[in-house]
Amino acid sequence: MSGRCPTSANEARKLQQMSDEPQIPPAHSLAWTTVQALRALGGSGSIEEINEECVKIRGLPEGQQAVPHPRGSRSEVEYRLA
Repeated sequence: MSGRCPTSANEARKLQQMSDEPQIPPAHSLAWTTVQALRALGGSGSIEEINEECVKIRGLPEGQQAVPHPRGSRSEVEYRLA
């Protein structure tokens, strides 16, 4: 036997695909950004205004913003900000 796991080639492909996709910050790291956005907006704002301010604060590139969430019509960034 070669010592390789039968799925190692599949895992390698999956890791390569994952590295090609934009890395989106985890939801827990966006929580403080949401607080900062609300402060910048004077304490309140629509969902769209809060999302836009969060994107501006974090400097999220278009590639991250364009990743769709698997379910629904929102982006993954919008989903994680919700």
